[in-house]
Amino acid sequence: MKLISYQHSKDDLTKIRTGLVLPHETHFIDLLKGNEKLNLNMSNELSTMQTLIESGDAGLEAIKKIERWSLENESQLEDLTDIFLCAPLPVPVKFRAFSVYEKHLLQSIDSLVRNQMGAFAYRVNKLLKFIKPPKQFYETPIYYKGSNTSFIGPSDDVIPPTFKEPMLDYECELGIILSKNGMDIAKENAMDYIFGYTIFNDMSARKRLLPEFRGVTGPLKGKDFQTGNIMGPWIVTRDEIPDPKELELRVSINDSLKGVGLISDMHHSISDMIAFASEGEMLVAGEFFGTGAPADCTGIEHWEFLNSGDVMTLEISKVGKLQNKIA
Repeated sequence: MKLISYQHSKDDLTKIRTGLVLPHETHFIDLLKGNEKLNLNMSNELSTMQTLIESGDAGLEAIKKIERWSLENESQLEDLTDIFLCAPLPVPVKFRAFSVYEKHLLQSIDSLVRNQMGAFAYRVNKLLKFIKPPKQFYETPIYYKGSNTSFIGPSDDVIPPTFKEPMLDYECELGIILSKNGMDIAKENAMDYIFGYTIFNDMSARKRLLPEFRGVTGPLKGKDFQTGNIMGPWIVTRDEIPDPKELELRVSINDSLKGVGLISDMHHSISDMIAFASEGEMLVAGEFFGTGAPADCTGIEHWEFLNSGDVMTLEISKVGKLQNKIA
């Protein structure tokens, strides 16, 4: 099932509603209207994406009933083009961004050395590897905790950060939303904690970000700027994607294909991420993970950055398409 958060009027930020998109992706039903038509008595659980996630199996069973009714009464449904899609989980309760793709890191390092230190330094580094991924990358799925209040959705433009940033970049990633609380989760049980999947564009201000990686603090303003996290167009529930390793990612800028990536290239699996993040800490329902960008799914790897007016189109098979413009 495909679940959305949406508005009828983009100007009224207080009225974000939840909906269910039908399989052909042209019509949808408001979950509270579905609740009313079927007398499900679940208005509290279906009112927001967060309360739906927290309702667990009961909420999923309710929206399955709504979907069955909707498929039989499609003529009564609203058109998806008549609404504004928000980030499907507008304010995640927590947000972690992982980096687990070795080839992405290696290509980013090559591009950085070649473009900032010159061709000779690039050739030397290819031989001696004086700049390389940190040892920790190979030992654990590394991540940082990002801002949970800067998310936007498919109907929004990206506003460049107010600080001067000439190297604005995209990152096409699979996003996962956790379904329930858990601590010290065993790897073999980790996938049971997933509610669903979405597309995540982890925007980066590279000029600010690169020096931050040379310090001891990790990402700061290179990641934490308003509208810098994009999620959408919807959440696809876990049952629709039994094996995320089969997914393919594609990125286009202004309709020009820039890269194709594979989830199967992960050095650490999604199960590894969940198990590691839960060590000694409670993961919670509605928590959001960005799972990192595969090779060729960012601009820095080819030293190509974004300009005002550019349109980013990110696609993940079985999930959908997320498109945004740089204001």
